[in-house]
Amino acid sequence: MSGIRLLVVDDSDINREVAQSIFADEGAEVYLLNDGREAVDWLTANPNAVDIVLMDVHMPVMDGRTATTLIRETPDIPGIPVVALTADAMGDRERAALDAGMDAFLSKPFDVPEAIALIRRLTGHLTGPKEDRLIQNDREGSASAHVTPAGAAAIDPVARGPGSDVPVGPDDAEWPGVDLDRVLAIWPDPAVYRRYLRRFADSYAEVAATIATAEPDAVRQLAHKLKGTAGTLGLVEVAARAGELERSLKPEAAKEPGEIERQAGALADALETVLAFIGGFAPETSAPPSTGDPEGPPTVLSAQTHARVAVLLSRALAAFEQFDPVAAATILKELSVHLPPPQLEPACRAAEELDSSAGAAALTALAVVLGIELQKQC
Repeated sequence: MSGIRLLVVDDSDINREVAQSIFADEGAEVYLLNDGREAVDWLTANPNAVDIVLMDVHMPVMDGRTATTLIRETPDIPGIPVVALTADAMGDRERAALDAGMDAFLSKPFDVPEAIALIRRLTGHLTGPKEDRLIQNDREGSASAHVTPAGAAAIDPVARGPGSDVPVGPDDAEWPGVDLDRVLAIWPDPAVYRRYLRRFADSYAEVAATIATAEPDAVRQLAHKLKGTAGTLGLVEVAARAGELERSLKPEAAKEPGEIERQAGALADALETVLAFIGGFAPETSAPPSTGDPEGPPTVLSAQTHARVAVLLSRALAAFEQFDPVAAATILKELSVHLPPPQLEPACRAAEELDSSAGAAALTALAVVLGIELQKQC
């Protein structure tokens, strides 16, 4: 995907960063936005910045269908390909999205090689032999069809090789409500998967209490977001229960007495089970306060990730040197997909405090630790 510039628009930070990690590791340049309104405004101001848009259909502020309709009516950007991202691509919803001007659908969580092939086709970058082979293997259901980004090692949930620093995970019977095949296909790095599971637990630990007190429309939106995020993480039982609750809360849905309460209870039970699993598989860690020193356990990056981190570090440094810590903060958020928080914390703190000098110094020191030669940005 080298040379392809894509914009991912999704209200879930986990979904955005997963998409960024996947496509950036494949060589694409990835931009992230939160909702349709941001996408329309950004594309209008930057009409030639990207080659394709991956747009979530259901978002607050402005949904993907409305945003796509506005994009099609906007001079300079009406022809940009827009791919719908949704956790429930089917029938009337698909037709409504296509009628709004979207070009194709990707169901979340998406199949990586098929998503890459679709993006290549819509942007005019024909698929190469590698992508064709991956798609063919996946369709044939071969034993090697657990597709992962190039150069990455798949998760082994049961055992580890001699000298491996990846903790032993639970066996199949101890992955309650988790689709292990999906996890293997989407999450090649166990450390990254644990990090996102931890974020999921932190973000959704209080969902059951929220559902019990919130208005029905707010609960429906929360259930939809939870369904997509859980699906991306392979938490299929939570995704299924959230989907049931979302469908029942639609105004047109026929409801049996007590059905909403029963489904909310089933979702709470599924969440309790998966949060207990996360507590054992991705336990919360207490890190000592940062001293501003980026030294620590060495960070091992694949060749592609190393190249991507080098580009992002150079861009963030340039932003600090131009006394634009706000722009630097946006780039640091992209970097957080690839680097552990303690290494980025000094630069992030500098951005928050609008201290460009400290930010530039922190990134320069981090580049030395990572063995990256920063490039001057023109």
